[in-house]
Amino acid sequence: MIKRLYELGYFEYQKFILENSKKLSLSCEEAMVLIRILDKFKENKRIDINDMSENLNMTIDKIQNTLSSLIEKGIYEIFITYDCGLGEETITLDGFFNKCEAIIDNKIEISHDDMFLITKLISSKVNRLLTSQELDIISSLVTEDKYNINDFELAISKLQKGNKVVTIKGIAQALSKKETPAVDDTGAPEFLKNFMKSIK
Repeated sequence: MIKRLYELGYFEYQKFILENSKKLSLSCEEAMVLIRILDKFKENKRIDINDMSENLNMTIDKIQNTLSSLIEKGIYEIFITYDCGLGEETITLDGFFNKCEAIIDNKIEISHDDMFLITKLISSKVNRLLTSQELDIISSLVTEDKYNINDFELAISKLQKGNKVVTIKGIAQALSKKETPAVDDTGAPEFLKNFMKSIK
């Protein structure tokens, strides 16, 4: 949908990128370079580094490093198309358009930085590197169940206070038993106190 809106000229990508750079995990330089790519993308599916360097007042090395970072973040991909046996490098921005749709749908995945902090926290507590299966479990807890690093810290703290060994299974169980705060009805009107008693 977003890709089609962009192609028709109805997607204000400059404003969207600037307002959502944090959710897209973009630095200032990455945002500027991405906007420049989108400025030219409809007419040219290739990247002109010299044009970017001149228009953005950035060195060619800086442009190249920023482009590499955008690839690592899944914003765009490079592929080769062949015409009469000759290969030509072109790009696709489907990764960027998919991230935009995820943000709009409020389904943005946790950033790589947050995931790194959570895995680093758990690794330090279990005193070893995590297995791929454990990383999959953590990823599921974060992306599907929407637990954040504060939730993991509380779950680990709960296990340690109960003198339990910190394991992925234990953390998952502690997360699923998050306590809901008790309602303080002191000073509440009488009818509200009666209502609270009736549902306890």
